[in-house]
Amino acid sequence: RVSQRQRTVIAPRGLLADGAQELFMRSHGHRSGDVRPSKQVKQRVGGSANSRSTICTLHPLACKAPFYCGTGPKEKTELRQMTKHIATKDGHANLHAWCSSAFKTDYIAYVDQCLKGDMQAAADTVYGMQKALVPGGSLLKADLDYCESAGLCNVPEVTENTTLMDAEEICDAKYTHEAWTSISTIDLTQAPKIMTRDTAPIWGMLACAMGNFHCDVMYCRLKHCRKRPEGSG
Repeated sequence: RVSQRQRTVIAPRGLLADGAQELFMRSHGHRSGDVRPSKQVKQRVGGSANSRSTICTLHPLACKAPFYCGTGPKEKTELRQMTKHIATKDGHANLHAWCSSAFKTDYIAYVDQCLKGDMQAAADTVYGMQKALVPGGSLLKADLDYCESAGLCNVPEVTENTTLMDAEEICDAKYTHEAWTSISTIDLTQAPKIMTRDTAPIWGMLACAMGNFHCDVMYCRLKHCRKRPEGSG
């Protein structure tokens, strides 16, 4: 039986888009075909590599504050930059990363609700998405593993009133500022095969770099922490 400290998992929240997701799955001993989305749910995609205007059509929230996917760096420029660091050059969370084809733009609604302070709605949104995307529950189990292994069930500093600025300070204290602001897409594809409490922090740092760390902590707290079935971990 795999211990609570050592599990093979898929990417938290199905976060990575198709290409990066495939690399992640390979690095974690899976093929992307091992997790099959519901036939009733349209396959979720990240930002368009050809036209950012496509994002605005599919996800109107993406082209409003604070994401501004309709403006900013061109796709190739942003992808190249994120191979060095996902956070902004001046060391802050990069909400524009949600516009990139490297990640799942579909989760913008979740992040938007969180940034507006409606943590319960945000948690309900992403839980519903995960459940619908893979009805068998493997994404929800991966989320639970992420919550526990990355220590997100034990971050009392995050509350329903935590702001993005507050979250950055919490990330500084938990991971160090240098660590989470330097995480890159290359780091993600080279993540260790087994998620443990020693290796899971990379995904917490990713959440810091993309501005959804406090969102994830509240999602974990409201939907997953202390909810593992007896004998399952």
